[in-house]
Amino acid sequence: MLRAAKDEALLAVHAYDDPRQPRWLEAAYVHLHLAWHYLLLAKLKRDGIDVRYRTPEGRIERVDGAPREWDLARCIEEEWPADHPVRRNLELSLALRQRIEHRTAGLESIAERTAGYLQAMLVNFEALILDAFGAGESIGDQLRFPVFVGAITAGRAEDRERKRRRVPAPVEQLLADAEADLPEAVVRDQRYELRIRLTPQLGPRSATDAAVSYVREEDLTPEQREALATLGRTGTVIAHQE
Repeated sequence: MLRAAKDEALLAVHAYDDPRQPRWLEAAYVHLHLAWHYLLLAKLKRDGIDVRYRTPEGRIERVDGAPREWDLARCIEEEWPADHPVRRNLELSLALRQRIEHRTAGLESIAERTAGYLQAMLVNFEALILDAFGAGESIGDQLRFPVFVGAITAGRAEDRERKRRRVPAPVEQLLADAEADLPEAVVRDQRYELRIRLTPQLGPRSATDAAVSYVREEDLTPEQREALATLGRTGTVIAHQE
């Protein structure tokens, strides 16, 4: 079941990153939700939790003779308290999936608006695998930073603003409703929505430099944190020169 979870997560990334995939956004959500479902079932079963639905009389519910096991929503409720950022992220993603399934128009705009939630869902998946099953089960070494041009070419800011204006009203309302009662700490938590900022690294290059480096806020000096605060919310990626 854990192996199936990892396979589904990789399929989600492949679908999202493939420009030829006609139903890429819907496929990404479907596969990532399957990944989370299998992962949580694997963890709960490993921990000895009975994940079978039961009738009010205590009998095991069955479908075609097989025990009916918890769906993803029920697994989420078991794993985290109501206002946990990971739980809120997953619950929002389930609602978003219902909005985009079978939709053919406006997907690019929706993807632009909700990318941070989807990215957080994938990062949270990897974090739970590491915490529950160890580094040997990581999928990190199978994923790479994507090669892209859209976000760094001229006119991208204007294009992004046009897409933002085209986000369907029901999706914007869904996001507004989801965050209306959330504590500010959850809204700002990168496990709920991961927001990043990429800046070119200037100056001489050393042999140890990577094309992309991730700097965690907790690893910064007070002066660096103060500079970062002017750029936006937490979870920012900054290129830096030692």
